Amino acid sequence: MPQFFSQIVPQCTGRLFPNNLERLCTFCDLIRLLDNIVKFMAGLAPFLATLLIIWGAFLIITAGGSPDRLSTGKKVIQAAVTGLAIVLGAWIIVSTVFLVITGSNKFYGSPMPWNAIRCTQLK
Repeated sequence: MPQFFSQIVPQCTGRLFPNNLERLCTFCDLIRLLDNIVKFMAGLAPFLATLLIIWGAFLIITAGGSPDRLSTGKKVIQAAVTGLAIVLGAWIIVSTVFLVITGSNKFYGSPMPWNAIRCTQLK
């Protein structure tokens, strides 16, 4: 498996009868997989929003008095900022829901990030 995927996909096997060194996939692994995908997309969103803001600014700068091009540039920038706000808000909501589902108590003095999934209470 490429290293990129090994950071997203939890390390477990889907085999029915695992060997001694293998670990079966659990519900917690599914939650971790979904959480990793959401974190990846939330990390990609600022980069894409920056590119769109640059594109909108380019359209505004090169409008040359064209009201249509000026309006398009403003709409692109507004859509990029709105989309980034929606993605970051969704990331916060989804991470919080995952914390509630897994029973992680990261809010009480833990040195780990607030949205780290710990599935100690799932069996």
